[in-house]
Amino acid sequence: MRSTRRSEAWAGMAALGLFAAVAALFAVFLPDAPDGPRYQGAGHETPQRGGTFVFHHESDLRGLDPQVAYDEISNMAVKLLYEGLIDYDRDTMELIPRLAEAVPEPSADGRTYRFRLRRGVRFQDDPCFEGGRGRELTAHDVRWSLEHMLHPDTGSPGVTFFELVEGVEAFRAREASHISGIRVIDRYTVDLRLSRPDQTFLYAMAMTFAYPVAREAYARYGDETRRHPVSTGAFVLESWEPGVEATFLRNPNYFEEGRPYPDRMVYTLNLRRIPATMRFRNGDLDHIHRQTPADYLTLREMEAWAPYREERPKINIWGVEMNTQMAPFENRHLRRAVAFAINRERWRRARANRLVLQGQPIPRALERFYDPDLPGQHVYDLERAREEMRLAGHPDGLDEPVEVWLGEGETGRAYGELIQSDLAEIGITV
Repeated sequence: MRSTRRSEAWAGMAALGLFAAVAALFAVFLPDAPDGPRYQGAGHETPQRGGTFVFHHESDLRGLDPQVAYDEISNMAVKLLYEGLIDYDRDTMELIPRLAEAVPEPSADGRTYRFRLRRGVRFQDDPCFEGGRGRELTAHDVRWSLEHMLHPDTGSPGVTFFELVEGVEAFRAREASHISGIRVIDRYTVDLRLSRPDQTFLYAMAMTFAYPVAREAYARYGDETRRHPVSTGAFVLESWEPGVEATFLRNPNYFEEGRPYPDRMVYTLNLRRIPATMRFRNGDLDHIHRQTPADYLTLREMEAWAPYREERPKINIWGVEMNTQMAPFENRHLRRAVAFAINRERWRRARANRLVLQGQPIPRALERFYDPDLPGQHVYDLERAREEMRLAGHPDGLDEPVEVWLGEGETGRAYGELIQSDLAEIGITV
């Protein structure tokens, strides 16, 4: 037995020595990581058509049906494939017309919006159409799309945004074959009437749930429409290998002449942040939008990357939600305790100071609506959090642990460790 162990030890040392030698060999021949862009643009001052743009995300696509897709990863692809009647301007965030000729004004009573469609907008060519050639978009498609999205069999998470359209309740109860508040006026005009005025309605119409779709696609592909998008957008789906990659080709039927500029878009899937940064620095990715704190600081310090970096607050908000219908979070004092126990400044430092602290549900980037002095905004106040725990009837903390669901990957783990540490200070075990 002793001899066998000695021989195993010698074999292990030999293997370790071989590994060290191989590692040293690689260290000699591997080139240094690039300290700037591997490839440069051609120098044109105006956009040029052609080429392939490669981008990525850390997770996978769940589907390409705009009526049911409601996650960030799928939405990035849906926006390539489909167009809405209206949309947001990228810089001002004001509503702008897309498939509609103009952003409609509400009627005198604030309840009716009239959408007039652009003439000549066509769906992409697809076998679902007779002869395989995409047909023109009409007001009937707008009505069909909204009714299909709102039908109880579709299961769209977008229903809640459109419940004020007159007749939705009867339609969803299967008491009416059509929604009375959606009226086709002529081939290119459709009226949407609400049960009462609602200032948020046009913003709901800019969401992907309201994008017009082709009824022929649902008739041909059924549930598989999520993998067979038939759209009016800038690109059409060329291929999709789940978990690996989706590619999109320029749509020759697109209504904006000369657009889009790239011939092809390649969406690389399930690519984590560290290898994504490595591939980006090597020129294999054309864009990255998230990095680890270490990689972010490294790229920020490289002067060669400065002209290609855009850094500004995103117009969205991330946070921790509590289920107010489930114990113990039906107690508002306990919810307040959690809100005041989160050490947001520490979370920001842990993410290389890239988090912009909000304290409220309106992003700072929406300057017209953000109130820096909002009463009751959330701040870190551990003593107040402990007082709220006392008012909730739990001065010594909760008897049972609570379950928190977070994002996947290394960032989710980091946030998990932070929230475990913060809530432990007020006696809540995560």
